[in-house]
Amino acid sequence: MIIKHEQVENVTDIEIYITYPKKTTFVENLLKLIKSADTQLICQSNGNVKIVNSSEIDYIESIDKKSFIYCEKNSYLIKEPLYKIYEKLKTIGFIQNK
Repeated sequence: MIIKHEQVENVTDIEIYITYPKKTTFVENLLKLIKSADTQLICQSNGNVKIVNSSEIDYIESIDKKSFIYCEKNSYLIKEPLYKIYEKLKTIGFIQNK
C-alpha cells in the first residue's frame, strides 16, 4: 500500500481518493475506518453539549429508555433512541449485541 498526501492551502475540505485493483475486504474495512473518523454524535455530559467521534466510542447501551455512550474515560447521555444511533453507526462497522 502506498500512501500519498499533501497540504494544499486553498482547499476548503479534505478529499480522499483511493484507487485499488479489486474491491477486497481490506478495502471495505479501510473505507469504513475513514468514514468513522467523520461520524460524530451530539451528547451531553453534566449539562454540557459534547461532540463525540465514533472512533472514541467503546460501547453504547440503553438503560431505562435512555442511551449512553461510553468512551475510555467518560460516559455521555445521548438524546437519540438507540435504534437511530445504531442506524448511523452500522455503516461504519459497529455491531449490535442483543
